[in-house]
Amino acid sequence: MNKNDPRIQEELELCDKRIAELEEYVSMAEALERLHENEDFKKVILEGYFEKEAKRLFGLLVDAQPIKRESMENIIEMLNSIRHLKQFHRNVILNNAIAKENLEYEKEYRKKVKAGEVDLDGETEAIGGGA
Repeated sequence: MNKNDPRIQEELELCDKRIAELEEYVSMAEALERLHENEDFKKVILEGYFEKEAKRLFGLLVDAQPIKRESMENIIEMLNSIRHLKQFHRNVILNNAIAKENLEYEKEYRKKVKAGEVDLDGETEAIGGGA
């Protein structure tokens, strides 16, 4: 493939876009890891909200005291909010591992595209090499 082929520039731009997206995933996960190490965050969110508040709300649902339907719906909505935030945290952490792996691959692929070692028609070969 000719190094001056406009498809190379297009592919490099796509690589740069994918690399930026992957770096954002990694950055977000690193920020979340720092938060999880912060004592105030642990106290307020991880322990206070995820654990204590969830137990308190669940306790209200299973209490023998009758509660109004509207109150029950509000409690369930609050429990769902906790669940969604916990899922978000878990997804950020899981996506980080995948993003790191893909980031290394994408950077290596970009180098090969820039060096002209990728045939954008689907076959890989070195420039000047050939069938």
